[in-house]
Amino acid sequence: MKRARILALIATALALVASGCGKKPKNVTWLKEPEKQPGSEGPSSQIPPGPASPGTGNTLSDANTMRTRPIPNGTPGIDGGTDMAPPIAVRPMGIEDTEVLKAHAVYFEYDKSSIRPAERPKLQAVAAFLKNNPKVMLKIEGNCDERGTEEYNRALGERRAIAARDFLVSAEHVDSSKITTASFGEDKPSDPGHNEAAWSKNRRDDFVVVNQP
Repeated sequence: MKRARILALIATALALVASGCGKKPKNVTWLKEPEKQPGSEGPSSQIPPGPASPGTGNTLSDANTMRTRPIPNGTPGIDGGTDMAPPIAVRPMGIEDTEVLKAHAVYFEYDKSSIRPAERPKLQAVAAFLKNNPKVMLKIEGNCDERGTEEYNRALGERRAIAARDFLVSAEHVDSSKITTASFGEDKPSDPGHNEAAWSKNRRDDFVVVNQP
């Protein structure tokens, strides 16, 4: 009798357990399982995007891309190359250049300011240089040897500079506004000697190029 009652209690308990397992709990919100992206195996398999190619609008810094942007004056970049070619050297504006036309100095006879025929090819070369370099100005400096007074030589040097200017303007059609004149008299000798060989070198016009913006 007792055994039958025990078996009945066990059967009742098993029935209650079986019926409870088939019911869902109340007041529980079930979370939706995240959708997997095609080709992925979960969040851990996602690979962060790498640096974008040039021109894509990516705003990554140069340190991230491991390459510098173009650097002026041919400075080497991080990768050891040169991003820009060195610029062409340009003389500072307003600087006087006494060398470029130094070989074209025009020489004069004693106490004269007229242009000798043998010196005209030099002036023609000066005119061609000015026409090929429209952004430069020309200063003509008249000089004399040491003989004569300082005042006289200053005036003679001015006449020699004006003679060269007039030739360039009238014979070679150079714009007169591109030319200025100055006289140094006997103050800038090319040769410090005190004989005719030295004096013949000091009776001259020098041509100075002035670079302009």
